[in-house]
Amino acid sequence: MSERTEQQAEAVGARGRDVFLRAGAGTGKTTVLVDRFCSAAVEEEVGVERILAFTFTERAADQLRRRVREELSRRAASAEGEEHERLAAMTEATDRAWISTIHGFCRRLLAAHPAAAGLDPRFRVVDEPEADRLASRAFDDALREIVEAGG
Repeated sequence: MSERTEQQAEAVGARGRDVFLRAGAGTGKTTVLVDRFCSAAVEEEVGVERILAFTFTERAADQLRRRVREELSRRAASAEGEEHERLAAMTEATDRAWISTIHGFCRRLLAAHPAAAGLDPRFRVVDEPEADRLASRAFDDALREIVEAGG
């Protein structure tokens, strides 16, 4: 990112705390997130696997992941030796980075540790049409039980 506003620079540089970015379209939110993510990732003992980034939509998460990958790749291309290798490895690791929506994060976390959450390891997350069908079936079943019981 070439030139930042004061607020953008503060969001990128604030390492000791979480940052919530809210702004209108075209204001540089994604650019700030990419810069913040990459700047933190290249710090000693951090890397892309130790950073959690949430977005509100899958589309935004995909865009953020793609742009982080592009920025790390750009940095790797201008680096040499061990630094180039480290940045190239980080670029590859973006596929495993914790860049997601909140529901995507929860799904990934639960899939990695189902027993700790008290879930059947074969659990699955239903999509919206299936959830609608299940809700409709549950309503019909409950209504039938109430009617059969004379309620």
